[in-house]
Amino acid sequence: RGGARAAAPSGGRVRATAAMRIFVNNVDGYMAGAICADLRRLTAHIIGTRKGANLELVPPMVRKVVPRIEVRRLLKTIAACDVVVYDLHDADLEELELVLRILYNSELSQDLTFILVSSVGVWARTQREYESPEEAAPAEEAWQPETAMGGTGSGGAEGAGGEAGEEAADPAEGGPAEGGEKGDSATKEPQDPRPPRPKALRSEDYTRRKPAPKFQEWRTIETLTLALKERPRIRPYVVCSGIPYGNGEEAFLGLFKAAWQTRPTLRVIGEGFNTIPLVHVRDAARLIRRVVEEKPGLDYHLAVDRGDTSQREIIQAVADEFGIPYEVRSVSIAEAILAEMADMLTLDLRLEPSPLMVEPQPEQPAAAAEGGAAAPTEEEAEGQTA
Repeated sequence: RGGARAAAPSGGRVRATAAMRIFVNNVDGYMAGAICADLRRLTAHIIGTRKGANLELVPPMVRKVVPRIEVRRLLKTIAACDVVVYDLHDADLEELELVLRILYNSELSQDLTFILVSSVGVWARTQREYESPEEAAPAEEAWQPETAMGGTGSGGAEGAGGEAGEEAADPAEGGPAEGGEKGDSATKEPQDPRPPRPKALRSEDYTRRKPAPKFQEWRTIETLTLALKERPRIRPYVVCSGIPYGNGEEAFLGLFKAAWQTRPTLRVIGEGFNTIPLVHVRDAARLIRRVVEEKPGLDYHLAVDRGDTSQREIIQAVADEFGIPYEVRSVSIAEAILAEMADMLTLDLRLEPSPLMVEPQPEQPAAAAEGGAAAPTEEEAEGQTA
């Protein structure tokens, strides 16, 4: 193999070397392209598997593709690498379980960093605490209910209608007490219809996570991955990804197709105030690279935006971008239970990004972590649906 392996200086940060060998499963997958592109900053030696027959989908920085059907060769290749990245979104679970079992029982001759890319679906049923009115105050300030022209406050009654204001102040129309009641009702603001927000969960809370039934096996894979920490030369991590967007789309492709084709299928499930954790695929890839570089003490890292984006905001942004000619309506959760993406659109999780995502970086992020997702342009959607 020639050359020295990647070395960690005194600060613990891994120094990139050409000899570092990195394995990425199914390099032709949705997130894998961004992962390979970011890891290219650390090494020129990226190898992996592919899930399809189209070689054009293999990123150009991938040096070698190992056939998945040659299991012995695959396992030998993985065991010889310095970094292994497995994305559960595009993984064969039986293959991954075999890899984890073999690594657990192997005596490696080099240090190996194993990174599992998982999904926030593993957190879907986690018990949450909810914010008090005082804690939710900043969010309530951001919500602006429709008020009558003239605003509220000392001039609210007059602004809402001069006659009503005069009525409330006229003792002859019912005395001070009755007038006071009318004045109170005239200046009373409507209540925020949104339910209390759940408190944000952090990466350190991963021991509390409870999956949706669909992600129960993913939760088991996470546990098997973290068990590799018992082995002397293996350092495992889990990077739990929000619903990914960007770089061609996959998770939200159905929404974009419906909007581009003006199909009357854009709907909000329930009230739509539930928070859906999102992440741009390049931001997730950047976090994976930083885990490789920093080798942090924390085993579990949440790759999410800080946008606290609601389902209603996502659906309405897509509708507005494409000029949908109809009003986006709500359907009950029972009516949408079998609808496409129903499990994803009904998530209600507030998650804080890993500390490695919020530390200042010299390069600009692909999507500002403060802002969250934005609807694609029509040109982007045309390319996605062609």
